[in-house]
Amino acid sequence: MSHLIVAIIIRHHITEFRLWQISDDGVLGYVNREYNPSSFYQKLGNIFISIAPIVGVTAAICSLIKFIWVPGLYIRNTIVILIIGSLLPGFNLSAANWQNFRRGIPLYLIVILFISTLQYLF
Repeated sequence: MSHLIVAIIIRHHITEFRLWQISDDGVLGYVNREYNPSSFYQKLGNIFISIAPIVGVTAAICSLIKFIWVPGLYIRNTIVILIIGSLLPGFNLSAANWQNFRRGIPLYLIVILFISTLQYLF
């Protein structure tokens, strides 16, 4: 779900997605997308799409603990712990995620260097 949300924000064209599947290769879900390779914004967005599950799973776990967890309600808290356990595989990024992440790193470093230089000069 995190990949899908960020891909939509970054304005990639979603061709196909599956939120949940059972497969032998360990892929839990996927988002097939197309983007304009000449678009700076969309190329840079590959980094954020790749790491979106880490941010999404962290946000989901924090939300569960903040809004659902109640000290002393053992059955309810046990359910929260089970849900958190089911979310943990989302931290394991796929090979395709790492590949897209690596593709975007040079562009991201250029942006950071440019912004840092501007801040230093002004």
